[in-house]
Amino acid sequence: MPLYSYSRIGCFENCPRQYKFKYIEKPEIEKVDTIEAYLGSRVHETLEQCYKLALQGRMLSREEVMALFQRLWKAEQPEKAKIVREEMTTDDYFVIGRKALNAFYDRNYPFDQEQTLGLEQMVTFALDGDGKFKMQGYIDRIARDKNGILRIHDYKTGGHLPTQPEADSDAQLALYQMAVEKMWPDNNGVELVWHYLQFDTDLVSHRTPEQLEELRQSYIGKIRRIEKGVELGNFPTNESSLCQWCEYYSLCPAKGGKGVESPQRVLTDLNPQLITALVDEYLALDRGKKEAEKRIDEIRAQLVGMGEAGSSRFFRGSGNEGLQIALSKVAKLPTKAANEKAFGEIEAIIREAGLLPEFSAFDIGSLQKALNEGQLPNEVAGKIKPYESEVMSDRLRIKKAE
Repeated sequence: MPLYSYSRIGCFENCPRQYKFKYIEKPEIEKVDTIEAYLGSRVHETLEQCYKLALQGRMLSREEVMALFQRLWKAEQPEKAKIVREEMTTDDYFVIGRKALNAFYDRNYPFDQEQTLGLEQMVTFALDGDGKFKMQGYIDRIARDKNGILRIHDYKTGGHLPTQPEADSDAQLALYQMAVEKMWPDNNGVELVWHYLQFDTDLVSHRTPEQLEELRQSYIGKIRRIEKGVELGNFPTNESSLCQWCEYYSLCPAKGGKGVESPQRVLTDLNPQLITALVDEYLALDRGKKEAEKRIDEIRAQLVGMGEAGSSRFFRGSGNEGLQIALSKVAKLPTKAANEKAFGEIEAIIREAGLLPEFSAFDIGSLQKALNEGQLPNEVAGKIKPYESEVMSDRLRIKKAE
């Protein structure tokens, strides 16, 4: 069984056809970085040097950090990177990188608040006791703070800032925690830390042993599905907005490409009984899933109807668990699907104000957050506010009875 990684598994989940290109067929193609990947690499290299030199007692000044970033940026020919967003240039991304590094410098200089244990640290670990399901990954930085807590750091240069709940459900650093805890078992806990550099924001998350065990089993299941797909030669194309960043775009049959010339597998190469059994099981599970989802929606609507705006009620089941339902009225900007005309007008306001590059792509969720937190200029906020409408928001979660 091959050595898996978070990105390899994610590739199969995003598009099995891309997985086949990348990890099985491996066609000869011209490797072209996207400008986003190029930016990420240069920023990572800059920060790695800052911490590496700090370990040797050499603290770079702000000017030295900026000069280092500029040198690394020019050395790798950014003009050859692929730019998907036509409104952006390589210079725009260079400015984004400088701004992000300046903010990081302000918060973290002289880069010695923690004891750095590893930089670009490769970790290898097994998800099971027999070592059958093996994974590896690279951690941007591993550190130990003054309280003996291990901190797994990850630098993000993208233009999307997740919410705290999204960070708490992120799998990558939690998987790395399994390896780090074995490498340094004498610790006072582990923190997962994401540095969202464009937003000058850190998100921190903790995982319980129960959550890690659930994640472990989940990823074993993901690997098994990949292995089954390989066994059956089943690699369907999953078209999405990510296609425009795919390095195999020109080869993809869904985009007019002819794929990779290779002998076609015939039915006699497969196990007809296994295929029949799998198809029947899939159809049965799919029917059951749809029925369950429909019934869940019906029950949720009934329970939500028993509450009032601004209330939070706990409905107990027959056992030790129940449902906590919170209702509130919130102001929401329209999505494109809900009101395409209003959505377009809001996008025009943001573009005219010169704020679109800051968000990288127009994201109504990020804009709503910026509006709520007072991050927009008053004039822009005043133009956008009238587009908000009050909607009922309900939140339901399973909770143990107290």
